[in-house]
Amino acid sequence: MTKSRFTPWLLWLVGIALGLAFAITAIPIQTELPLLLPSSGSFSQQLFVDQLQAGPTSRILLLGIQGAEPPILAKASKQLAAAMRNHGKFLHVYNGEQTNRGLNHDLLFQYRYLLNSTGSPDQFTTIGLRESLQHRLQDMANPLPSFFKKRMPEDPTGAYPSLLNQWISTNMVKMAHGVWFSSDQPVALLVAETVVGGFDLDGQEAIQTFLTTSIEKIQTTFSPSSSLTLICSGPSVFAVQSRAVIKNDARWLSILGGGFVIALLLVTYRSFTILCLSLVPLITGLLAAGITTFLTFDFIHGMTLAFGATLIGVAIDYPLHACAHLKSDRSARETIMGVWPTIRLGATTTAIGYGAMLFSSFPGLSQLGLFAIVGLLTAAAATRWLLPVLAPTKVKTPIPWATWLPLQHIGPRWGIIVPISIVLSVSYLSWSEKPFWEMDIANLSPISKDLRDQDSWLRNDLGAPAVRDIIVVVARNEQQVLEQSEDLKGTLGQLVDHGYMAGYDMAANYLPSIRWQKLRQQALPDQKTLRNALKEAQHDLPFKPGLFDPFIQSIAATKTLVPLENQTIQGTPFETKIRSLLYPLHDQWVGTILIRDVQNRRAIQEAIQMKKLSSVHYLDLKFESNSMVTTYRQEVLTYLAIGIGCLIMILSIGLQSFLKVAAVLFPIAGSIMLDLAILHALGERLSLFHLAALLLVFGIGLDYTLFFQRSHNTVTERLQTISAIMVCSFTTIAVFGLLAFSQTPVLRGIGLTAFFGSLTCFLFAAICSPSPPPETT
Repeated sequence: MTKSRFTPWLLWLVGIALGLAFAITAIPIQTELPLLLPSSGSFSQQLFVDQLQAGPTSRILLLGIQGAEPPILAKASKQLAAAMRNHGKFLHVYNGEQTNRGLNHDLLFQYRYLLNSTGSPDQFTTIGLRESLQHRLQDMANPLPSFFKKRMPEDPTGAYPSLLNQWISTNMVKMAHGVWFSSDQPVALLVAETVVGGFDLDGQEAIQTFLTTSIEKIQTTFSPSSSLTLICSGPSVFAVQSRAVIKNDARWLSILGGGFVIALLLVTYRSFTILCLSLVPLITGLLAAGITTFLTFDFIHGMTLAFGATLIGVAIDYPLHACAHLKSDRSARETIMGVWPTIRLGATTTAIGYGAMLFSSFPGLSQLGLFAIVGLLTAAAATRWLLPVLAPTKVKTPIPWATWLPLQHIGPRWGIIVPISIVLSVSYLSWSEKPFWEMDIANLSPISKDLRDQDSWLRNDLGAPAVRDIIVVVARNEQQVLEQSEDLKGTLGQLVDHGYMAGYDMAANYLPSIRWQKLRQQALPDQKTLRNALKEAQHDLPFKPGLFDPFIQSIAATKTLVPLENQTIQGTPFETKIRSLLYPLHDQWVGTILIRDVQNRRAIQEAIQMKKLSSVHYLDLKFESNSMVTTYRQEVLTYLAIGIGCLIMILSIGLQSFLKVAAVLFPIAGSIMLDLAILHALGERLSLFHLAALLLVFGIGLDYTLFFQRSHNTVTERLQTISAIMVCSFTTIAVFGLLAFSQTPVLRGIGLTAFFGSLTCFLFAAICSPSPPPETT
């Protein structure tokens, strides 16, 4: 490489290095799903997004330990729970141990009669007190924790143990060796709630790595005969595993596809310099797109990066078209200027087609549109202004692939194929009774059925709430949320009694409203009444006189307590139990009611609606997520239609002929319709990922068609153009053909769509191309 060529390459490499340094150090790549979703929309959709961001259901982890005898599993459970509690990334960790960790004993004991929902005024009557004292005699005959024995004179009614049972667990989980166990398998069970959001995939992945490392360390404390295995499940586990599966598939497919592309380019152009030259526009476009998107949105989402790179992948075709025409007897600038009008029209038209997405209410769609537009236009500009400077002065003649296939004569003979395929495809799609759209996003998950069944099994054994169904109470302040939650208890109890759900959990179970706390205060007896009732209840019972005077004093003190509220428990262990179920959001307060084992969603929906409370909402998260995806899809289709309209206008200006515009769009329409028909016949239901791939197909088809339709002065020049199109087509078909073999539904859908789309675009563009120019002598 001469010095005159080395300097521009060096300057470009330095610029790219500086841009990459900025991108790596300054641009945050976000992975949280809610960042892609709109902040506006229907109220239920806003609640759905809020739950993804701040709701507790997505942060729940279900854990199991297996691979040893129950006593060893119990010890491992206790050690793992202790490590998790000390880690600082978990709000709660429960495994059945009576550690009462995270509870403030003094505070709970002081407020036991205001917080306990199982008590009644009858417990302070003579009959009620005598029954309680008789129970305490039975308790004294059995081993009790020293704390309870010490507190018995202040709490002969057993209000505090009752409250603790309510706090420790509301579920009936099998106990063995002091911890929870599966009811039918030798598996120790734990349930935890993380501090980080369930869709903060990096944070959740770090937590799951910590759990795996911890169980490995615990394994070293037992004999080699034990082989402890950790079972993890929950929404965040599925999300992290999905990302890992997709990354793994994409990695090996990229290696194979990239290897094929590099080999093809080296064989075709027999030049390492040309290989590097073909990457210049793509790399420049990707970097410019990333920086521009960051400067506009302050972050880039991982999904935008992945699909944006896919959409501007067509940019790699630009230098291939230019390099196919390089000659030693003509400057690179002159050669590139010859194909520049076609590249400019294709890039501009495709970018404007994507431009409609900029106005979407979905931030993810707006980001994707901006990324694709900047990437395409930058790649085209790099082809125009960078390649002439970087291109070598001497080049080898590329392999004339066009001479292997007589594509230059195919049009007049086979032109009827395109309209026939359009008619057949439209007819098939119109008459087919198979679903066209994918309405359940769960079908796009790469998580296996075995793992989903494992999640169901863990939830059944732990009595954990499903992540699908919740009730949300929204009000101006926390007290209104608590009061309205309490008003629902009767309705929810009836739903449980009818078997429509197994149970529920709400903040008001632990922190009653001030209204209820005051009512319970008022129900407490005065000292004189209580002393007389207690004296009669103690008759003939073996308790020392005056033993329960602390009880009388405690009740008197309780009557003067200031009711607990969320503000007064801030910074105490008491807060951790409440804040996942009751929290401020924007300018409102939200109460989340978790419901378990739902059997009849319609009955629950109707029961909530009958309450006629505008602030109470039953959310079926699966329905809401599918509904939001449907809205997303409809918006994509709307903006695509607008983009196509703008595209036709630009093509009309660029080609200055309606017939030429029709000649360009006709093969693209035919290939997309045939692509859709093939996908439908293969059982593929279209999703947003298929639509993203169809956008790529459109860009590819536009590129192929414009170059096939381009006028040529000689047969040799036309053969060079067709050879370049063939190289572009081979690379695209090979890469996405490999992707079609992925076991991940999302990647397979993209691969199938782009494979069949690029193949039919190539064939139809060739079929609809004009007749070659006459031979010159």
